[in-house]
Amino acid sequence: LVDKKIFSKIYILSVQKDSGQAMKEMIDQNRQLFRISCCIKPSNSITKFISFIEWNIRVIYITYNIKTSCLNPHSLTTLPLALIISLYNKCKIIYEPHEIETETINSLGIRRNVARILEKNLVRHVDSFTFTSSGHYYWYKCNYKLSDEYLFLIRNTPYKNNTLSDKKYFRERYNIPQNDYIYIYQGYLNKSRGVDLLLAVFSSINENKHIVFMGFGSSVQKVLQYQEKFNNIHFHHAVSPDMVRQFTSSADVGIHMMDSSCINHMYALPNKIMEYMNAGLPVVVSELPEMSSVILDADSGWVSPVDNYVYLRTLINKIDRKMIFDKSINSIKW
Repeated sequence: LVDKKIFSKIYILSVQKDSGQAMKEMIDQNRQLFRISCCIKPSNSITKFISFIEWNIRVIYITYNIKTSCLNPHSLTTLPLALIISLYNKCKIIYEPHEIETETINSLGIRRNVARILEKNLVRHVDSFTFTSSGHYYWYKCNYKLSDEYLFLIRNTPYKNNTLSDKKYFRERYNIPQNDYIYIYQGYLNKSRGVDLLLAVFSSINENKHIVFMGFGSSVQKVLQYQEKFNNIHFHHAVSPDMVRQFTSSADVGIHMMDSSCINHMYALPNKIMEYMNAGLPVVVSELPEMSSVILDADSGWVSPVDNYVYLRTLINKIDRKMIFDKSINSIKW
C-alpha cells in the first residue's frame, strides 16, 4: 500500500502480550507498530471485558491526534472502535473480517445473537469490505444485502518464494526413511481442524505414511501422546511466518481436514492451503465448498468427505509417488 502510494504512513495497533516487547516499534520509515498494554489482566470473563474496554480507551487516546484517512478493522470486536474513531477523524472504514465471526464454533447462544445484531447494524456504516474467500464474500453479500460495488475478494495468497529449502529437514529430524511419505499439518491444532481424525487415521495406517503436526493449540498434548506410541506421528513446534515455507517444503503432501461444525468452516479458505501449494506440495482437504473448489480447480490434490475415516485412510494408503509428482506440478503452476 505504501509502495503503490496509496498511504504514506501505516499504524498497526495490537496487544502487548509480553512485558518485554517494546510498546512502540518502527518497522520501517512508513510503518509503526503500537503494542498496547492494559493494567487489567484478563483472567476471567469479567476481567477480560474490563481489559477489552481499557484497550479500546487507550486506542482512542493514541489515535486522537493522528490524522487518519482510513481504518482497517480485522474483526467484529474492533469494528465498533473503528466507527468511534471515524467520527472524530472523518475517515473511511474498510472492514476485513477473516472469519464469519457470528457463525464460528465458539459463537453460541446469547453471544451469537448479540454478535449478529451488532454486526448487522454496524456494517451499514462501513465504506467497503475485503474478504479472503468467495464463500465469505457471498455470505456477507446475501445476509446483509450488500452491494458488489463495495465488496472485494482478495485471497490470502503468499508471494511466490524461490528461496532454497532443506528438503531433508523432517527426514533427518525424525529419522524417516527416504522412501517413506511425509504429510504435514500446520497451524492451530484442535479437534475442529481435523486433528483427532488425522491422529486416528495415521495411527492405524501403513507405517511408511508419516504425518508432522507443526503448530500450537489445545490438541498439542494429545499429539505428543500419539507421538510416544506411534513411530509415524511427529510433532514440531510452530515456526515464524517467514520460515513456514522452508519447513513445509520438506514434506511431500499438505493436509487439512477441517470439519463442518459451523457455517464459518463451510466457507473458509485457510492460509495453510495456499502455503502448502506455494511450497509445491499437493494437498488433501475436506470436501467443504471453498477449500475443495480451489484444489479441484487447480487439480493440485485430493478431496475427502468430511469426517470420513474409512475414505481418508484408503485415500492416503493409495497415494503414491507418481500421483504426488503429478499433483505437485499443478500446485507449482497455480
